[in-house]
Amino acid sequence: MDSILSLFHQAATQNANQPAVIFKEQVLTYAQLENISDRLAAYLIERGLGLGQVAAILLEQSLYIPALILAVLKSGAAYLPLDGDYPNERLSFMLSDSQASYLLYENEGLLDPLNYSGPKLSLSAMLNEPIPSKPLPPQGGSEESLAIILYTSGSTGRPKGIKIPRRALNYYVNIYQQLTELKAQSRVSSYASFSFDAHVLEIYPPLCTGATLYFVPQEIRLNFPQLSQFIEDKQISHAFMTTQAAFRFVKRFDSRSLRLLITGGEKLPPFKPDKHYRLLNLYGPTETLCSVSGFFVDKYYDNIPIGYPHPGNRFYILDQQQRPLPEGQWGELYIASPQIMLGYIKRH
Repeated sequence: MDSILSLFHQAATQNANQPAVIFKEQVLTYAQLENISDRLAAYLIERGLGLGQVAAILLEQSLYIPALILAVLKSGAAYLPLDGDYPNERLSFMLSDSQASYLLYENEGLLDPLNYSGPKLSLSAMLNEPIPSKPLPPQGGSEESLAIILYTSGSTGRPKGIKIPRRALNYYVNIYQQLTELKAQSRVSSYASFSFDAHVLEIYPPLCTGATLYFVPQEIRLNFPQLSQFIEDKQISHAFMTTQAAFRFVKRFDSRSLRLLITGGEKLPPFKPDKHYRLLNLYGPTETLCSVSGFFVDKYYDNIPIGYPHPGNRFYILDQQQRPLPEGQWGELYIASPQIMLGYIKRH
């Protein structure tokens, strides 16, 4: 199965002059995104970032988020996405718990309250550096190498750091592209917070396909009339929204441009699907990276199911002794998946 770096390189080569990322009035073409991510990767490698290390990324909404996460992966390292809106205590805990080797940032004001003594690298400074004279070295690591660290909400106790391998990322992006029928002509919105696992399904699949990614301005995320107008103005064909946002949107707004609305994260309440676009309800814990099953809601259901496992994933309903149960019996859901995490940080 092709890696996301290989898929992105193919997409960038075939769509070099096409817009890859758009944020408000700013645009990066595929050629520019490839070039900038290569330059940033070379810069990070020269400063010692590589296989087995973690780069924490603390950015507000930015055109350069895709370039920076691609750069970290090209360096062979993994990244930890951080949301500047999180409490300082939580951010400091994640930086310490993950043992981040570097902190990559843009807004210096977000750094002051954080208890982080490691090296800090400014995105602006990195972008203004001269182009490295040395070619980008081959990226090390195997499919079991660490790619991303994602933290649970901590609603049931201390947040747990989930170690996502490149295997899971590569597999999921390939499956998601097929599931959503993305094409180079697609226009995809990015709605979720960067620190949420949904950034994986919003950013990587379109950029590995040659599609155009539009960042939804933060100030209109919860203003549904403006969000609907944004989707129409930009002719968005594929959009993701968290469950409650998607439910509110689908109850009130139609769209001529939208082909597929994707949602997940909570149980979806019943509704009547009578819009021009389809709705895909995804299910999956963060431990399996975004989703392991999906269900196209094509009619009214009193209880909308979590759907069928994605290709390569298997579900088992087991009792307390981990024995298979007959159809119709209640039990625990066990998931077998190529997207399974490597484990929790500092936990066995």
